[in-house]
Amino acid sequence: MSEHKKDEKKEKTGKRKIPVGLLIVLSSVVAGVLVGLLVGFLIVRTRAATPQEFTKGEFSISLSSAFREDTEKSFENSWRYYSRDLAVGVSKWAIGEENKDLTAEAFCSSLIKGESSKTTEMNEEGLVGYARNYQDGDGEELACLRCVYKSGNAFYAVAFCCYEKDYNEMFDTLLSYAKSVKFGQNE
Repeated sequence: MSEHKKDEKKEKTGKRKIPVGLLIVLSSVVAGVLVGLLVGFLIVRTRAATPQEFTKGEFSISLSSAFREDTEKSFENSWRYYSRDLAVGVSKWAIGEENKDLTAEAFCSSLIKGESSKTTEMNEEGLVGYARNYQDGDGEELACLRCVYKSGNAFYAVAFCCYEKDYNEMFDTLLSYAKSVKFGQNE
């Protein structure tokens, strides 16, 4: 077969040989981009997982460095922390002399009675609390794990809220944040 016919046949089938050097360069570029994305993801994930201590009076909680304290004052004895995926709200109730023997479990039961939505009690790994779902103002389904703590002459209710679709995936993280709550003598 003549050279002219071979070239004609290549044009009809549309097959051309790609130089080996070009294949090596292209595969190196693709591999470099993938490695860069993986390293970037790991750096961001590691940074987000770095613990950060937040303290207010005697209350402290260890969250990731992705959290920020909400600086807007809502109520005198409440404050909030938020990240891209999660919000943490803290409410403090002073205990009067007549209620000094009230337990965290009993206080949690009174909070549950005051809820308008369905709740599920939780007493897991030494934590007292409950879970509930609700809709925010935009109609988004949210899930909330609320833990109750007693320290000295106050109860603290700490709510860990996220989108309902993410709740099961984030549950272990919520529990680790709930377990990180501590009380000191900073007040």
